[in-house]
Amino acid sequence: MGSWEHDLISNRLTGSRNYHKMLGLEFTNESEDLYEHFLKIIHPKDFHILSYLQEHCFYENKTEVVNVRIVLPDGQIRIFQNNIVPVFESDRLVALRGVNIDITEQKQKDDMINRLSNAVTQSPVSVVITDLNGNIEFVNPAFEKVTGYAFETVKGKNTRILKSGLTEQSFYTDLWQKIKVGKIWETEWLNKKQNGEVYWEAISISPIFDNNGNIINYLAINQDITQKKNFEQEIMDLNLNLEKKIQTRTQELEKVNSDLLTEITERIRVEQA
Repeated sequence: MGSWEHDLISNRLTGSRNYHKMLGLEFTNESEDLYEHFLKIIHPKDFHILSYLQEHCFYENKTEVVNVRIVLPDGQIRIFQNNIVPVFESDRLVALRGVNIDITEQKQKDDMINRLSNAVTQSPVSVVITDLNGNIEFVNPAFEKVTGYAFETVKGKNTRILKSGLTEQSFYTDLWQKIKVGKIWETEWLNKKQNGEVYWEAISISPIFDNNGNIINYLAINQDITQKKNFEQEIMDLNLNLEKKIQTRTQELEKVNSDLLTEITERIRVEQA
C-alpha cells in the first residue's frame, strides 16, 4: 500500500516510499516528481481514467475508487486500487490525494472464480454441490433443464428426491463408503424427474476438500444418457430380431434341404424299381 499526492496547480506528483516501490522505483527523494514516470507506465487502455477522475472531481467533492493497471519496467502488469480524495481550497480543486493498494493477486483470483462460475453455469451437463449429508447447496441451469426442478425448489433438500426406486440399495451403500473416505464414485443409474419421468444418468461424485484436507462438500457431475441407452436397446433389439430371423431362416433351409434330399432319394428308388 502506498500514498501519493498530485498537486494540480504545479502538476507535480509525489509519493511515499511504498508508492515508489509499487511503481518500480528506488526511493531517493521524497519530493521527487513522479508524474512523468507515472504517465509512462500507466496501461495505455487506462489513460481515459485520468481524464475521468479530474473532470469528475471538479464537480463532486467525494472520494473515488478506481482500478488502474501499471506496466512495470520488467513488463509485469500490476493492478492498483486507487482510493482518491479531492482537495479543495475556496471551492477550487487544487490537488488529489490517494492511497494505492496492489490487488493484482486478488483480482486474478476473482477472475478465475468468475471463469469457473461461468463454466459451471454454461456447462451442458448437470452440476450439483451438496453438504456432507447430501443436502443440495447448488445446482446449475443444466440440472434444472434435465430434472425440471428449479434451484429454489431443491435447495436444502436431500438428493433422495431424485431416486427412481429402480436402483439397488447396494449402489447407494457403495457410493457413501467411497466418497466418505475421499474417493471418486462413478456409475450409471435411473433417476426420476420432477414430473415422475424416469431417465438414465451417468454420474460421477467426488469430494471437495478444504486447505487442510478435510472434506467439506460433494460435487456431482451428471449427464443424461437416456437417448444413448435407448439407442443401445434398439440395437440390442435389432440384433436379437436378426438372430431370430437367421435362426428361423436356417431352420427353413434345413427343412427344404431335408425335403429335397427325401425327394431325390425317392426318385432314385423309383427309377431303380
